[in-house]
Amino acid sequence: MTVYILLRPYSSNPLQLFFFGMVLATTLELITAYIMDKIFGEIWWDYHDKPFNYKGVICLESSIAWGVYTLGLFYFLHNFVSAAIDRVPLSWGKVLGSVLLLAYGLDFSYTLYQEKKEDVSERFGIWKEKFWGRFS
Repeated sequence: MTVYILLRPYSSNPLQLFFFGMVLATTLELITAYIMDKIFGEIWWDYHDKPFNYKGVICLESSIAWGVYTLGLFYFLHNFVSAAIDRVPLSWGKVLGSVLLLAYGLDFSYTLYQEKKEDVSERFGIWKEKFWGRFS
């Protein structure tokens, strides 16, 4: 959705759309990898074996693919999704969207907790000691 909103002004020029889509998606991939590394201590993909890669996190081959995917998003997928959404009554769409957003939020929170529960307990213990240490 973010890609569509940001790149819509370039939708009439396929070359610009490809280039900006490639840059935007590659940047999002790099930021996502950084956040995943900080939160989970790992990155779920590895481009070390690809030519023209940066730290195994992004590579030219995937960047070109992101540009092609952007063209597909704008010239094919968007029309299909718009037609499907237009068939759903607005009130149903609001409910369904809310349910999906809630399900995503719960799943993300549960996954994050499962991955970090040991760190949370440890950090809470440190925080608790520092907090109560101020009063002793």
